[in-house]
Amino acid sequence: AMQQPLAQRPGGATCPTTCSNHTPTVSAPERSRAKRGVYAVLYGGSASGDDRDAATAFLSQFPNVGAWLSATRQLAAAQPFVVTASGRVRHRPHGVATSRWQRMAVSALVQGLASDVQKAALTEVAAAILRARAADRQSNAVASGEAGRLSFSRGARLVHAMHDEIL
Repeated sequence: AMQQPLAQRPGGATCPTTCSNHTPTVSAPERSRAKRGVYAVLYGGSASGDDRDAATAFLSQFPNVGAWLSATRQLAAAQPFVVTASGRVRHRPHGVATSRWQRMAVSALVQGLASDVQKAALTEVAAAILRARAADRQSNAVASGEAGRLSFSRGARLVHAMHDEIL
């Protein structure tokens, strides 16, 4: 049976570059192996076997990631804080070993940037809802006799945000 592109699978995500060397379809085990390899690279975990191969492939496809990781770890070894892209400062906790602090610093920068992107998306979604509501009010004032008209903003509201999800 032919595999469906991962992006089109329910609950799927697009990762053909890291999962299968630019092939548009990947199996669930390939995706899982690629994720474990990337996490091992970013967070300093140990990878073995196929996971190590995925980590090596990731670093060879994206050599700047390896250079950034090295520079970040050197910076963390030299100073007791790191600063995220948005300017938030993460300080080294007292008594934490240098190797652990280096992993924490990488994590703080990666997750801090992800958080910044998520906050920007939330801001844009909230602004889009407000613009749609304003446009609806204006439309309703002009064409108030239009019954049954569907609206993007009708009942739209932000309910919850977690990780990379917005309801």
